[in-house]
Amino acid sequence: MKVLAMSDTHGMHRQLKHLPEADLLIHAGDFSMFGNESEAIDFLEWFVDLPYKHKVFICGNHDIALCDGTVSGLPSVCHYLNYSIVEIEGVKVCGVPFFVERKGYVEGVEQFEAIGASEIDLLVSHQPPYGILDYSEYYGHYGSPYLLGRVRELKPMCHIFGHMHEDYGKQEDGGTLFVNCSMMGESLERLSNPPILLEI
Repeated sequence: MKVLAMSDTHGMHRQLKHLPEADLLIHAGDFSMFGNESEAIDFLEWFVDLPYKHKVFICGNHDIALCDGTVSGLPSVCHYLNYSIVEIEGVKVCGVPFFVERKGYVEGVEQFEAIGASEIDLLVSHQPPYGILDYSEYYGHYGSPYLLGRVRELKPMCHIFGHMHEDYGKQEDGGTLFVNCSMMGESLERLSNPPILLEI
């Protein structure tokens, strides 16, 4: 299966033209810049209309309008994952939004904890795991130690994420392909990186 991965478009999604063909399009969060409802609606209208067989998206820390909500009325080929799993052509995709250890938010973490290793092939989160494609000069390593531990337990084929704009790229580690597909540049002024095309 060909997977096209992107994240951190921050309201500039309509600048993306001539995207590569793929079976599954994934947006790993931060489709908004300011987190308001109009940004979320504009993204959803754009995303739903893209000509991909399957589409998955999660929320990032900028996507406040949708972070704790539900999305109804999506076409059957488009999936909003919020600590949930969807199976697409035999590939089990799990989506974990925002920051995993959000203060006071235990329900989602409990759902994530209940997932077993055989239940996930592809993990999508916004936050990176600690120490893997999570570095910035200002923050240092800014990934989640908890998320790294869960990835080690779950052993997905691939873990797709964003958030850290400065550490875009791919890295193999422990049998998992890690992909930071942040498209936004460090300055938040333009999309500096292309989406990443993968074969799963």
